[in-house]
Amino acid sequence: MTVDTMADTPENTVPKLPRSEAEAQACAARHGWTIPAPCLPGVVANLDLLARHAAIFAGKPA
Repeated sequence: MTVDTMADTPENTVPKLPRSEAEAQACAARHGWTIPAPCLPGVVANLDLLARHAAIFAGKPA
């Protein structure tokens, strides 16, 4: 799996996570998964939380 990053240096890289239902479905499909429609809002909410934590750990403003 290739991880896109939003930072310039390895020590402060932040993975670029899907942020919308469409992006989450597309990412899941690339890996052979399906996200059931009733689960999408929760998946997106969790991805938003994970993105915030990743930014904090990388020393970037959340």
